[in-house]
Amino acid sequence: MKDLPANVTNLYSYSDRVVKINDDGLYYHNVVLFNPDGDVVRLKQSGIKALVLEDKLDAFYHKGYLIYENRYDVLENIAPITPPENKSSSFSNDTNQDSFTGYRFRGDCRDFLFLDIMPDVKGKGSSVAQGNFDEADKKVFNLRFVFSIYNTEDTLGESSDLKYKKLYFHDVSYQILNEKDVYFATADLIKNDQIILLNNQDRGVQTGIAIKELLKKCFPESENYSIKFSEFWDQGGSSIFYSSPAQSKAIDDLQYLMDFHVSTSESNYDSCFLRKERFTDEWKLLSYSDLFKQAYESSSALTSQGLDGLGGKEMAEVFFLGFPTDTSSKSDVQSRVPDLRSNLFTFNNSSVIDQYEFTNIAGMDVQSDLVSHPVHSHNFATNTFRIDISNNSINTAQEVYFKNYVQTMKGQQGNPSTNLTLNKYREQQKNIKNVFSVSSESQTQRYSFGRNEILKSALYLNNCIKFKTKGNTSRQAGKFISIQRQNPIPDNHFDDKRLGIYLVLKCQHLFTDTSYENEIIAVKTYNFKDIGLSKDKL
Repeated sequence: MKDLPANVTNLYSYSDRVVKINDDGLYYHNVVLFNPDGDVVRLKQSGIKALVLEDKLDAFYHKGYLIYENRYDVLENIAPITPPENKSSSFSNDTNQDSFTGYRFRGDCRDFLFLDIMPDVKGKGSSVAQGNFDEADKKVFNLRFVFSIYNTEDTLGESSDLKYKKLYFHDVSYQILNEKDVYFATADLIKNDQIILLNNQDRGVQTGIAIKELLKKCFPESENYSIKFSEFWDQGGSSIFYSSPAQSKAIDDLQYLMDFHVSTSESNYDSCFLRKERFTDEWKLLSYSDLFKQAYESSSALTSQGLDGLGGKEMAEVFFLGFPTDTSSKSDVQSRVPDLRSNLFTFNNSSVIDQYEFTNIAGMDVQSDLVSHPVHSHNFATNTFRIDISNNSINTAQEVYFKNYVQTMKGQQGNPSTNLTLNKYREQQKNIKNVFSVSSESQTQRYSFGRNEILKSALYLNNCIKFKTKGNTSRQAGKFISIQRQNPIPDNHFDDKRLGIYLVLKCQHLFTDTSYENEIIAVKTYNFKDIGLSKDKL
C-alpha cells in the first residue's frame, strides 16, 4: 500500500506511546489495529501480554502473533474511547469520531496491524514521543510493518472476567500473493510483433527479470501499491518461458520461478534468496555467495595496518559466550572474529550469551541430502535423455561450497577450513539421490535441482547455535554475527568449530508486557582451521 490511512499515521500524541522496556531504555511503541472501514484502535503496551515477531532467511516475509488483554470483550463490545489523560484502558480510539461502537473484525484478512517500535538509541528522551529519529538509525533499529491478520483466537484467563485475544499475522504482501490470480506469462515481456512465430525458448526471459515483473504485476500502481526494488537484484543465469497454470496463485508462480532461478555467472550460478527489507520495504534478490562476500574483509593493506580483517557490510554484531571480560585469570583464546568497524556493534550485556545450544550437523541429514544429485532430463524435441552427473556430484558441490561460503571467512593464517566431511560411499557415488528436472534446454538451470540443492542443504543444515539474549531491534535474519569467548579454558578444536562468523537464519523478537528478548538461530559454514577429520573412511 502506498500510504497508511491518515487516521493511522496521524495519531494523537499520547505520552504513553513512550514506554520503558527491560527497565533500561525508552522505546517509541505504537501498535495499531485498523481496517478499511475506518475502525482504528491503538493497543497500549500495557495491554499486550505477548508480541512475537519472526524473521527467517528462507521466507521473504515477517510473521508472528500478538496476545492482548480483552476483558469482557471490551474491544468489540464497548466503545473504548480513551482521552489522553486516562491510561487505565488497554486500548485507545484514535479516530475523530464522536462515538465508537467497538472494533468490527472483518474476517477477510483485511484487518491490519500497524507495528512501529523504535528504541531511543541516542538517549534524547523528549524527542521519542514525536518519533524524531535519524533516518539512518531507523534503517537499523526500527521495527515498522503493516501486517494482515489472517486468524484470531480467544483464550480464557485465570478468572471468569479475564479473556485474551490472539491475533495471527503476516506481511500484507504475502497475503496478497496468496490470494491473487495474476495470469503471468513471460511472453508478455517480449517486445516482438512476431512473437507468435517464436519458439518457447525465445519467448523466455531471465529468471530474475521474470520474478521482478511478476511482483510488479501483483502489486500495480493502479491498485495503490508502490513496490520498490533494491539495487541488489540478481538478473539470473538462465532464461525461462512460463505461463501461470489456471489453478496457480501468485505465490505459486513466485515459488516456481524461484525454484528454477540460479544466479548469474559472476556469482557462480548459486542459489538466491528473496527478501522484503524491513523499514524500506524494498524487495531484494541476492545470491548466497554474494551475501557471504559481505561477511568479512581481509587484504594485504589491512594486514600492513596490524589488522587480521574487518567485519563486512553485513556483519552486524559481536557476541561473547559468558561474560565479555574475565579479569580473574588471563585469557589464552585466539581471536576468531573480525576486528571492529563502524557498523559492527556490541551492546554490553545484551551481546552476552549466558546459555546456548550448539548442534552439530546431523549425520542422517548428511547421508540423505549431502550426496550427489544426478539430474535426469528429457528433451521432447529430440526425444533424448540427459543425465548431468559431474556438475551435480558431491565432489563438485564441496568445491563450490568452499569457494562460496568458506574461502571468504576468517581462518588461521588466512586459511579457513570447510566443516563438511566426505566419506567413501558418497565420494564413490554409492550413496546418491536421483533427481528429475523438466528443464531440458539449459544445463545451467539444472544446477538448481542438483548442485544447488546440495549447497542449500549444506548451508541450512550446518553446525548451528541457538540462544536467547536481551532484546535489540537491530537483529534480523540474513545478517552475520561473530561469537567469541574470553575465559581461561585453553584453545581447542571445539573453539575452531563454534567460535567465529555465523549467518543468522532466524531471529525472533519476543515482547511481553514487562520484557523483550531475542531468540537467534545461526549457522557456521567453516572451521577456523582444519581439525583433522579423515575423509577416507567408508
